[in-house]
Amino acid sequence: MPRRTRHRRIATDLFSSAAINMLKPALRIFGIALVVSGLLWTLQGLGILMWPSQSFMLAQREWALYGGITAGIGAVIVVLSGRIGPQK
Repeated sequence: MPRRTRHRRIATDLFSSAAINMLKPALRIFGIALVVSGLLWTLQGLGILMWPSQSFMLAQREWALYGGITAGIGAVIVVLSGRIGPQK
């Protein structure tokens, strides 16, 4: 049995299909929220989006970096959430 298939089967055996069906949308929503937050932080940090006007993140380059990292992590979670569970 190929290594990838064996690991997928073990992971699928650990969770019932009902748990996986609840976990996938929750992970996807969490990942999308991270992407949106990260993009907001990036735009604020670069000084492109100056909202809200009293935010401490405006035109602060480190927040552009933090936002990019956050958006990247969120994108990875979204992609991986589509790969867990039995394949159709």
